[in-house]
Amino acid sequence: MAKQSVSDARRLPRSENVSGAFFVDHTCIDCDTCRQVSPAVFTRAGDQSAVTKQPETADERLASMQALLSCPTSSIHVNKVQKGEMKDVNASFPIPLGHFDGLYYNGFTDEKSFAASSYFIQSPNGNVLVDCPRYNPALIKRFDELGGVAYIFLTHIDDVGDHAKWAARYNAKRIIHQLEVNYKTEDVEIKLQGSGPWTIGDDGDIEEMELIHTPGHTRGSVTLFHKASKTIFTGDHFGYTIRRGGGFTIFPVYNDFSREIQYENVRMLLDYDFLRVYPGHGRKIVFENREERDQQILAFLAEHHH
Repeated sequence: MAKQSVSDARRLPRSENVSGAFFVDHTCIDCDTCRQVSPAVFTRAGDQSAVTKQPETADERLASMQALLSCPTSSIHVNKVQKGEMKDVNASFPIPLGHFDGLYYNGFTDEKSFAASSYFIQSPNGNVLVDCPRYNPALIKRFDELGGVAYIFLTHIDDVGDHAKWAARYNAKRIIHQLEVNYKTEDVEIKLQGSGPWTIGDDGDIEEMELIHTPGHTRGSVTLFHKASKTIFTGDHFGYTIRRGGGFTIFPVYNDFSREIQYENVRMLLDYDFLRVYPGHGRKIVFENREERDQQILAFLAEHHH
């Protein structure tokens, strides 16, 4: 028998997987994507994901296949794909967020942005891509069906991914803060100046979305507030982590500018009427009402911001 390469060995199932059709290999980067998309099947085991329960229902099977396609490192495998299944799974993207028509999670995360979540927002004045998924035919087909992409809003420099390819495909105008411009983003069409807030569109005509300058993680981090759904898309500004006991976080380990300023700008967001938080990394946050929201966020700030 030929000696197995190190690369091949890393593609073998982790011992933490339960036996069955799906498994995670040793190339997993612990990005949490599969655990968000298919929490019934994938959980954290050590510093990587594993299949701790095989899918038992059609919905669990679909979610597991969505996780497989969304994994940025192709670390998830299935022993047998059913006839026509891959076509159906591809067509299920982007995945509706569920609480408001026209808001979607894109899946197909990109290793270049450490599997940052990206989103698609339908608008009668032009659809908006929030940060970027991997450039791939399945999403192109679905975006075409949903009306294309008019604008690509980039929350900050870390999660831009394949923005140039997406912009070229749709002749979309990209938006990023001037302070986030470097060799990767110098060709972006719209560079936000100053401290905002701003609206999206050539004449600011997408009034249902507001762009809020939220520096801290980086100098030019910007949050998108979708007013009608009371939802904010925060990039790496604010989210929820399952690690170290779980809870709200500003991802302090990855801060590239000022934690002090970042905490202050989490507080500033309380001026806005949002009840849902969708970050680039970490888990979503859902509040019942503004009173609960303010109480919980202020308690988080009191504990961490001194």
